[in-house]
Amino acid sequence: MSDKKKDKEKDKKKKKSAIEAEIMRFMEKSMKTALDSALDDIFKDWK
Repeated sequence: MSDKKKDKEKDKKKKKSAIEAEIMRFMEKSMKTALDSALDDIFKDWK
């Protein structure tokens, strides 16, 4: 495999990893917000 092809694959993998990391951060924030909201509703009814 040529060095240029290896570099392109490496760059593509880095970009994919960065995108995946950003998606995971977004999902974690969304899940936390949804969970906090659901728990607030549950405890509001419980009191």
